[in-house]
Parts: sequence; structure tokens; C-alpha cells
Amino acid sequence: MPATPWLHAAVDRLAVWLEDRKRRSPVPFVPSPPEPLACFGPLPDPPPPPGGPGWWAAPSPRPAPGDGQVRALVTRSAGPRRGTAVLVPPWKLPRLSLLSGWTAMLARCGLAQPPDAGHPAGAGA
Repeated sequence: MPATPWLHAAVDRLAVWLEDRKRRSPVPFVPSPPEPLACFGPLPDPPPPPGGPGWWAAPSPRPAPGDGQVRALVTRSAGPRRGTAVLVPPWKLPRLSLLSGWTAMLARCGLAQPPDAGHPAGAGA
């Protein structure tokens, strides 16, 4: 049974309120150099697409300190394939099963299958 919009709004407000109550030490302002951000620069060639359902990892094009990989859990679509969706949680979750409703909905819409060579958006596209 889907939750009503007011419940989603209430959960969002509660999450923001709880986050705002955390005590954090002040961080001084550090100006950046007056040049374009590195994130707008060229990226290396993309890694090969996932070969099928399961965990997929590739080197990060913009690695963070201590985390040089991009990781994703790839699922197969349950309906006719229409494309690829990337589901990014809004905050760190204790377990991915909390996203199972969203993953199932995307799969039913045909948006959770990895690209394959037989599809125009597949390997080499």
C-alpha cells in the first residue's frame, strides 16, 4: 500500500530536523582558486558495462580519498526493457533492502536492466 504524500513530507521534515540537531564543530571558510571546477573537466573513457545482474564495480573517474571505486547493484528488468535507471539513495542506508520497493517499481517499468550488446544503448554505445 503506497504511503500518502503527507507521510513522505512528514518523514522528510523529521529527517531534516534530526540532522539539524547534530552538534558539529565549525569549519572555517577556505576560498577556492578562481578557475573552473575540476568536475567540469574531461572524463576518462567509461568502463565496460555490467555483464548482468549482481554487483558491478569500476574505477571512479573522480576518486574520493580512500574510495577509488564506483559500485552498483545491477538488477534485471521484469518488463520490456526501456532503458537504464540509476537509483541513488538520498543518504547512507544501513541496508539496500530498504530500497526494494523502488527497485521493484523500476524493474516493472523496464528500467533496471543493465545495458547489453543487443540493445542500442548497450556496450559500445
